[in-house]
Amino acid sequence: MTDGQSDIEQALTLLTGAGEGATLAAVLWLAGAAAHARGDEALAIERYERSAELSAAFGLPAVEGRALQLLGVSRLQLGDLPGARAALAVGVPAIVDIGDRFAIPVGLIALAGLAVRDGRTRAAFQLVGAAAAYEEVNQTHLPHVLRVEVDAWLAPARRTLGAAAQQLMDEGRGLTLAEALALGFDETPQEPSLVDSSPELTRRERQVAALVATGLTNREIAAMLYLSVRTVEVHVDHILTKLGFRTRTRLAAWVHEARQADTGSPGNT
Repeated sequence: MTDGQSDIEQALTLLTGAGEGATLAAVLWLAGAAAHARGDEALAIERYERSAELSAAFGLPAVEGRALQLLGVSRLQLGDLPGARAALAVGVPAIVDIGDRFAIPVGLIALAGLAVRDGRTRAAFQLVGAAAAYEEVNQTHLPHVLRVEVDAWLAPARRTLGAAAQQLMDEGRGLTLAEALALGFDETPQEPSLVDSSPELTRRERQVAALVATGLTNREIAAMLYLSVRTVEVHVDHILTKLGFRTRTRLAAWVHEARQADTGSPGNT
């Protein structure tokens, strides 16, 4: 544990014993961030939830909003999409209403994580671009741990999209904050490929097919989608059977062919 984390833990212990509710709410938020930074998501979630509860009780909207945004991130890390969406649906608009320029990019990045986990990779990259533009204008910087996490979330999709990923981020830079928020909470599928509208495959199978095309193994896909390796194996078998293919190589080729055929389709940029 770093010296800073040790101080936070000590303050948390003292304040819990003293019953200092308002101050405890803020320290719980910091303690949750410290737990998140060292990968203890379950503890981070516990602390964020308690921080949000106390903040609401003591009238601390800024702390409550920040706690809820990071609660959404930690839930995303554990694959709890409904829980993440619920926390972000309250936390992100609250932060925007307050005008917390340091926390707004965190909310946009959290929504990007939600989008990519939900299979909306176009929206995810656009939101990353919107967050970057907001940071530049307002001279703020995302915490390093969040930058690392969002890069990991987007890495498979970045390999699939190639140069198109940067184009999407550039598009996102032109969004207003209101447009970015609407995009982040829009659950409409946005995938830019004929693969993603294929009637033969379910939505999950389309996700798996796209990841197979990036060269990921079943184990890597399982980690990406928070599934068991066996479940991914079953999905891949079903995909190959439905499409009449025998190998992953042929499946990958089909995905790339479909994307190329779709490049000039109306509405896809």
